[in-house]
Amino acid sequence: MKTLLVIASIVLLTACGNNELLESRKTANEAAAAATLKAAIFSGQISFQAGRFNDSDENGIGRYGFIDELNGHRAVDGAARGELQFITGPLAQANNPSEAHGYYFKVYLPKGENDVYLDVDELRDATDKNEKYLERMFIVYAWPKNKESGGKIFALRQDGQLLTTMDKYDYTYDSVNLPPWDLIFGGSGDWNAPLKGWTFYY
Repeated sequence: MKTLLVIASIVLLTACGNNELLESRKTANEAAAAATLKAAIFSGQISFQAGRFNDSDENGIGRYGFIDELNGHRAVDGAARGELQFITGPLAQANNPSEAHGYYFKVYLPKGENDVYLDVDELRDATDKNEKYLERMFIVYAWPKNKESGGKIFALRQDGQLLTTMDKYDYTYDSVNLPPWDLIFGGSGDWNAPLKGWTFYY
């Protein structure tokens, strides 16, 4: 009987230890994902726009970019492939969505007031680009790859404000089922709509 109690105690302690380790890893991944959005992607967007690497309407204001433009994986009007390195490390890989710290990352750029471009090819093939939106707005989401890698979903906008959902994240999205671009707007389909169900992270 004593042996069974000892074994049960060991199992319980191990389970508790594993849970604490998992939660610590999730918290670390969340912090790293948030920092990547602010320190890497946001600063990369600011540098990319300021450098006017894509300025199709030649008004002296550059547009924002996709991750594979910011990291140099794709050539842009003002730089050949491999020249830009505004984003380095794991996000420099040619993944779509990009991956780092147990999270997926995806940039959306506006196609007018009510739609988006999903990637570089779609934007470059477009014949009716509305540069004033591309110069003013972007949204990038970061969401955990699975339940073990994180518990929060994040969003970052062109104003530098980092957002997260007020409700517990239910792991709806993965590398194929991407967050809808207007998730922070409650699915309104409007770039100018107010936030719905999101709060500032820090």
